[in-house]
Amino acid sequence: MRGPRRTMATLLLLPPFCSRAKFLILVLGATLLSSILSCSAPVSLYGTVMDPAQNAPDFDLHDQLNRPVSLKDYDAEVVVLTFLYTYCPELCPAVTSHLRDVQQMLGEDSQRINFIAISVDPERDTPNRVLEYMDKWALADGWAYLIGKEKDLAPVWKNYHIDPSKIELPQNTPSIKPPLSNSPMGVKALQQDIATKYDIAHTAPVYLIDKEKQMRVVFTSPLDPTHIAHDIRQLLGS
Repeated sequence: MRGPRRTMATLLLLPPFCSRAKFLILVLGATLLSSILSCSAPVSLYGTVMDPAQNAPDFDLHDQLNRPVSLKDYDAEVVVLTFLYTYCPELCPAVTSHLRDVQQMLGEDSQRINFIAISVDPERDTPNRVLEYMDKWALADGWAYLIGKEKDLAPVWKNYHIDPSKIELPQNTPSIKPPLSNSPMGVKALQQDIATKYDIAHTAPVYLIDKEKQMRVVFTSPLDPTHIAHDIRQLLGS
């Protein structure tokens, strides 16, 4: 047969050497355990959270197929936005590789996401060059590489806190003179000469933008694809 039910009030009225002491010990233990668990719980987002979230600045550029594109045109649940250029020797290939890995990690969820790269090299990132770059990295569904003239790109760079600058490279050999004819070899040599005259110093942050066009999270190099994929899934579930 069960004894009378004891409420918190009755327990607190019991003698201090009896159930009241046990009750207080249990309460203190539960509080301490809760504190420990809350301290050791994993963070909900790995990237830098933008708190409060900020409106993602819109833009009017063209993609690799020369189609006009604006951020407001996208209805994806998450837009992954970064800044690249196709002749970049190290940073951009690393960022591209990591984001391609993220897309693969997300599996079917990747259909709910769009990846956007915006050029920081208006002079050399031509439609043909961009198509070659995307083909090289197997970037197809869900990807757009946006280009334009410097007057169109510069405001976008500023809005997303990008400050690209040219770094002239030392020329150890005389520049190749323009070809006397339009032979493929001559044109290719001239293009290669132009392509290697400078690099672009820039940062390549990765912004996660939600369906309300709010910038929620930003990642900076070095990137961890598993962390980016995790945060995207968190935004998809929010």
